[in-house]
Amino acid sequence: MDTITETAGLALLPAGALLWADSLRRIWRAGRTWNDHTVAAVASAAFAWYLLPPWPTGLWVSGLRLWAAVSMWAMFRALDTNRQTGPWARALLLWPSQVAFAAA
Repeated sequence: MDTITETAGLALLPAGALLWADSLRRIWRAGRTWNDHTVAAVASAAFAWYLLPPWPTGLWVSGLRLWAAVSMWAMFRALDTNRQTGPWARALLLWPSQVAFAAA
């Protein structure tokens, strides 16, 4: 395992922690019912799946894992802001977020 690969894997932790925390903030801003807590638990598990793997990964895999986390965060941001998203945002972030949740 080379230094670049190890650094890429470790860089996921702080970036992912910020995305996860902001996603939880956006989820709980919508409400504090059991449904919101369930969504927060599922989102936390999905973020953990992509950001805390027990195995070392290569640079490309680390990039894909970060893209999955960013796309999941983008979905909660789009739902929270309640604004129309453009076609590029839907194609590059929102649709892949559904695949990321399903794969987790």
